[in-house]
Amino acid sequence: MASVVLSLRDIKKTYTQSGNQLSILNGISFDLSANDTVALTGASGSGKTTLLQIMGLIDSPTEGAVSIDGNVVKADLRDQYRRTHIGFVYQHHHLLPELTALENVAMPQLIAGQARNEANERARSLLHEMGLDHRAAHLPAQLSGGEQQRVAIARALANSPKILLADEPTGNLDDRTAQHVFETLMLAAQQKNIAAVVATHNMELVRYMSRHVELRLGALDERH
Repeated sequence: MASVVLSLRDIKKTYTQSGNQLSILNGISFDLSANDTVALTGASGSGKTTLLQIMGLIDSPTEGAVSIDGNVVKADLRDQYRRTHIGFVYQHHHLLPELTALENVAMPQLIAGQARNEANERARSLLHEMGLDHRAAHLPAQLSGGEQQRVAIARALANSPKILLADEPTGNLDDRTAQHVFETLMLAAQQKNIAAVVATHNMELVRYMSRHVELRLGALDERH
């Protein structure tokens, strides 16, 4: 049985808007195992991004606990766990425009304290896996939308995370490019035994995942 790498317990998230409490997540509990690939669906505005950001330790829940590898993540360790355990792919690639593809992929490793030569070597290896050897020296503006997202996937994998989170990673791409980027993402997760949660509106992609959960009215339902 695969070990649980990410666990949510009774996660609630509320915002104060014009003096009123707006409830987004209403006591969500969820376990992600090492070999899971999970499709997260839900209507626009249902809270998928908020949930992913809580999973990824980017945002904090109003109530509840997030555990990684069985350890409840305390506030002072959030940055450390995020650097060492989690890779995040956004709908908009968020590549640094002044850096080359290679430099963008190397950056998370440098922030984590890796030597530049080793960081660049791993960045080249990841770009090779993405089929982008020939684009290593190009700036983001010189890349197509699909190439930019593949660089973003390589960057998310740079620090060998156990958990890969993706928020509508193919939402800005045409159907053919979206399929290619999605397959690249899933292949990387499977080959490296990384658990993945992918928020998507594309129901064609859902069938490639091992699990499907739907966020509706602040609750998470397992679909079959």
